[in-house]
Amino acid sequence: MLHLHRAASRTMMMHPLAANARRSLSPTTTKTTTTTTTPCGHPLIDVAKLREGSDETTSDLRRALFDYGYFYAANVAELPAEYIRSLYDYSAACHGLSPRIKNKYRQRDGGTGAYSGPDIGQPELQYEAGGVDARVRAWDYSRTRFSLAAAAAARDDDGGTGDGDDDGRYPASHEIHPPFAAVLDECYGRQDALARVLLGGFERALDIPSGTLVGMFDAEGGDFGTIRLLHYPGDDVDDDDYDAIGTTGIGAHTDFECFTLMHQTAPGLQILPRAPPGDDDGGDGGHYSREWTDMPVRDSEFVVIIGDMLERLTNGALLATPHRVMPTAHPRDSIIRFNAFAPSTIIAPMRPFVTDERPSSYSAVTMSTHMEVTMRNLEEGMGSWDESRRISTSARRDYGGERRVLELGVTEDLRAPKKNGGGVVAQRCGGCIPEEEWRQRRPPPAQRRTGIVLPSTRPRLNRAGTVGPHVLERTPMVDVLKGGGYVIGGNDGAGWGRRMAGVGSNEAM
Repeated sequence: MLHLHRAASRTMMMHPLAANARRSLSPTTTKTTTTTTTPCGHPLIDVAKLREGSDETTSDLRRALFDYGYFYAANVAELPAEYIRSLYDYSAACHGLSPRIKNKYRQRDGGTGAYSGPDIGQPELQYEAGGVDARVRAWDYSRTRFSLAAAAAARDDDGGTGDGDDDGRYPASHEIHPPFAAVLDECYGRQDALARVLLGGFERALDIPSGTLVGMFDAEGGDFGTIRLLHYPGDDVDDDDYDAIGTTGIGAHTDFECFTLMHQTAPGLQILPRAPPGDDDGGDGGHYSREWTDMPVRDSEFVVIIGDMLERLTNGALLATPHRVMPTAHPRDSIIRFNAFAPSTIIAPMRPFVTDERPSSYSAVTMSTHMEVTMRNLEEGMGSWDESRRISTSARRDYGGERRVLELGVTEDLRAPKKNGGGVVAQRCGGCIPEEEWRQRRPPPAQRRTGIVLPSTRPRLNRAGTVGPHVLERTPMVDVLKGGGYVIGGNDGAGWGRRMAGVGSNEAM
């Protein structure tokens, strides 16, 4: 049963960053003095009301994002309690498989599978350089092929949603039943439906055009996300695979995607919320609280935290939420979904969050490149969280190049390209290039008419049948950022004459 409390809001002392970001908010988003919370004071979002477009719930969500960096999600129709219980039962069966089978599906050290854990000599990568080993054990599932060994990402020919028995990543049907990929893919689909509701709420809370984030999520056949079935043995476990002394559940870090959905069976999760204004660390809204906050178990609710991509898209107005799991005497299980964007999505600060007073602070990068670079850094022992400075080095990584801005809801006609400073506003990863080079790299007229692209690239519409505002179809025009250039259009060629204005605008640099 959902218990709602109206509590005093920290918005009365609004973060300056949040205030800057809200200058253009509509009159319906007036600051209020209360917010909906759990009985112990954590921000609470009723997903059923968010789905209906409730202004009050949208205001609650805005405060949760800007002032806390997290919230509990209640009334999630896609993931009812009995379904979550069945997933935990299945997770227990997966974690109960023999070390021989787990090693067969190891992620690293020559493996391309889905399992990692100290019981096969492959502990979680350390998120803080020089940190202690983590005791967590993980089965991972993704619709996108991605090796944690920092290999290139490549989508399956069939879109990446098979039964999984034949690609060597997941336990086969004779090893566990129902088949691993079938069970996890159903969960992935349910979580996708929830993600679209939450992303739509984020769009309203951030006052950006409807479909902006959902389009980035749905393009190219789906996002670059992952489900994790996690098991944390307790201190008293009879296990020689790790020494409980000198280990942690999982080290402090921010998640690399857009947002994360978490469910847990026992305490242990801690987050570092945003610092209230006036805190000792400067009070400018760009810092985290001094104290880690315990996240209580709420059986029918989910913890939602901000990831690196939302921090970069909002130019730091939102901050990715640091979190960790402490070692506990009791065993603990959790189900995690990293909600990302499509692999080729361009991530750069959006126009509403870039002003003369607050210039762009983040370089442009694609979703897949951010994942590859971050995972490679983890493998090389560089970490992704700096505890001494309390900053996320993954969220704030500088990928080089000029600062870009994503303009929202603007289109350019490729047949009459707009000149700007000797270049063309060619909205592709590389930004402005000389007009002559742009013309040379355009597909021949026949290809433009038919929507044909060169090998290794093929048009993909998102699940709504359209291309999202910033996730543009891949073509061989430009190869500045990993992933190449992008162009709107499907096989009928109807959209090939137009391109979204965004990353390449000189006016936005």
